[in-house]
Amino acid sequence: MKKYILSLFALLAIISCEGPMGPRGPQGPPGPAGEDGYGINWSVVNLYIAPNMWKAFYDNNGLFLYWRCIADVPELTKFIYDEGLCIVYRKTMDGKVEVQEPLTKIVFNEEANGYLWQQAIVYDFSPGEVAFYVQSSDFGDENNRPPRMDFRIVMIW
Repeated sequence: MKKYILSLFALLAIISCEGPMGPRGPQGPPGPAGEDGYGINWSVVNLYIAPNMWKAFYDNNGLFLYWRCIADVPELTKFIYDEGLCIVYRKTMDGKVEVQEPLTKIVFNEEANGYLWQQAIVYDFSPGEVAFYVQSSDFGDENNRPPRMDFRIVMIW
């Protein structure tokens, strides 16, 4: 029975083959115009914030000190704000190697006397600007400005 089925398949394969192919037919009419698609575009802005560029702010009750610096970033358009991505990295050194830390960054610290505290570095953005914030868990004082910080802003749309 297996031989008959196998023979039947072989016969079907032989008789179902077409003859030689003819010439290719004419090109069809063009299709309707489609919508433009999105490409992949990006822009990178490197900037630094010097200690004197940080401004001290408090909450509405005059408590909870935090530091803020607003950087002008004209490359950050309304289109990127609405349709794209804005990712910020803090550039710092790990020994002798520069590394990029994605923000939000929480840094845990211990001083020689055992005092523990943490520092948060965050950002937000709107068209044309990126605001950076630094706040320590002990809230510090206005005499302890954040140090110079280098940032890399990556915009993708």
